[in-house]
Amino acid sequence: MITQILANKINERRLELGLTIEAIASKTNMAESTVKNLCTAKVKNPGIETALPVLEVLGLSVDEIMFPDKKKDTTDVNVIALKDVYEFQLDSIKETSENHIANIRAHYEQNIN
Repeated sequence: MITQILANKINERRLELGLTIEAIASKTNMAESTVKNLCTAKVKNPGIETALPVLEVLGLSVDEIMFPDKKKDTTDVNVIALKDVYEFQLDSIKETSENHIANIRAHYEQNIN
């Protein structure tokens, strides 16, 4: 039961934030297969050490999983999660730009010589 609740909550938030399983795996330094197994409820009894990094990246708390009816102010959590998503996307753009510049330089140097 808790495994399915965890998977549902993770997928719901990940889709809200526009994050892929690969992005979460990258941000948590976890194997993609581990994150995918959490998202598909294939982990029978996920330990806190497995679930917590994913929950933190998504701005979720253990309380939200264990006590889904409990009300809480999500503003701070959402801001933190969105900040993390923004930073991840910014890093991706920077890496892509650096790769493009390197390719342009290599092409330029190849054609000059």
